[in-house]
Amino acid sequence: MLQSFLLIMILNAAVCCEVLARNIGIRRAIDHSDFVVSTNIDIIAPRRYELDKMILSDEIRSDTFYTISRRHTDWGMIKKFFTDNNIPDLNVNSLNFKAWPLLRDFLILSSSERHFNEVVVKGDDYSLINCSGDNQIAHKDIWNTIRGFEEDLIYVLYSDTNVQKKAVMHGFGLKALYNPALFHIEHGKGGAGFYGWHK
Repeated sequence: MLQSFLLIMILNAAVCCEVLARNIGIRRAIDHSDFVVSTNIDIIAPRRYELDKMILSDEIRSDTFYTISRRHTDWGMIKKFFTDNNIPDLNVNSLNFKAWPLLRDFLILSSSERHFNEVVVKGDDYSLINCSGDNQIAHKDIWNTIRGFEEDLIYVLYSDTNVQKKAVMHGFGLKALYNPALFHIEHGKGGAGFYGWHK
């Protein structure tokens, strides 16, 4: 009976271990950078110089774990940009060095800061913003100390909140930021390997 119950629980888990992939990327990045950014595949991230400028500012400390609140966009807005700029194909080859800055500028003009202070679960003091796992930044010493994400947590929400809880439990600060702008591509309900992308 217990074996059947455990089998059902595992079947309800995500179809891939997202945090395992994140940890591999973080471990490799630590060898080359003082600060490491962890983000999602459905995020249009800030440009490198924007992140560098933020990290080098007095606002960012090496003893604090940061998460940046995302802004919303969707395929309709992105397709409009490609159409308006006569870029024929919406694919990775279209996002060249000329198109990418123009796309970000277009999205920034089409959005506003997302001051969305909402916890996911009542009593959760670690997710300072909703969807806090979409862009997290910390010094390599923090990532090393907390050992990245918990790879045994195979269900949804843990990658958003648990890693921040670990940072706080190890004595580090926790702070939400609202710039530089980053954009979540709306894909409908679902995530963590449960659902396909909505076209």
